[in-house]
Amino acid sequence: MKIQRESVLCPGEGDVFHAVKSNGILLFAIACLVLIQLPDVLAADEPDTVRDIDGNRYATIVIASGDSGPAPQVWMKENLDVTRYRNGDKIVHAGSAEEWQQCNREKKGAWCYYRNDERRGGVYGKLYNWYAVNDPRGLAPEGWHVPSDMEWAMLERHLGMTVMEAYERGYRGKDADVGGKLKHAESRYWAYPNAGASNESGFSAQPGGYRQHYGTFLNEWYQAYFWTSTGIGNLSALSRSLFSSNSVVSRYNNSKSCGFSVRCIKDSNSL
Repeated sequence: MKIQRESVLCPGEGDVFHAVKSNGILLFAIACLVLIQLPDVLAADEPDTVRDIDGNRYATIVIASGDSGPAPQVWMKENLDVTRYRNGDKIVHAGSAEEWQQCNREKKGAWCYYRNDERRGGVYGKLYNWYAVNDPRGLAPEGWHVPSDMEWAMLERHLGMTVMEAYERGYRGKDADVGGKLKHAESRYWAYPNAGASNESGFSAQPGGYRQHYGTFLNEWYQAYFWTSTGIGNLSALSRSLFSSNSVVSRYNNSKSCGFSVRCIKDSNSL
């Protein structure tokens, strides 16, 4: 039997495959199928990453005290960048100030980029109002969730904050340099002096600023803001803030209508 070789372009790929043609049957289809499936196979072999419903992949980090303190935690090293809830429903993209205000009036989840600039999203991820954080459809990937105030306190205790200080309001953790251990030390985005930044934890926080409930953007380069899942009454929820000018962590309640960054933590039963 005569076997003929010819070059065939695999659909959707830029490489030319040399496939064997016998009795009119092209065997290259098998190679194409394997190639198409390859990214998922590789993803499954990367235990230090997690993928959201949009296909975005995030590096993760284990944070622990190294003693008999709180149980180890697994955190994302990057801010959430998803546009859909876990069930596939879209989160409202509220670009304009009017759209942002409307979503907050209706207590509807919304996201935006800082200054509506997609390029900033590559560094800071997206900003979300708290209604997106609290939506029962789930903002975090499967097996993950937005951390509670208590889980943030456990993170801070891993990094040297005392139990008493962890549950105080305002600036905390100065003596243990907790904020510095969370901030990206080599980032060109933090404004000078990025005080105390060592990123000892691997958390790699970036200064993504925030969006006010009226829709104004503030404090890029100078502050990072993160939601917790813990609400305080009808109008506010607890959050964390990091600063360029010092190495503390602020624990305070802010309007649920603000747009903050979100970090996710792995479910304890998935550790």
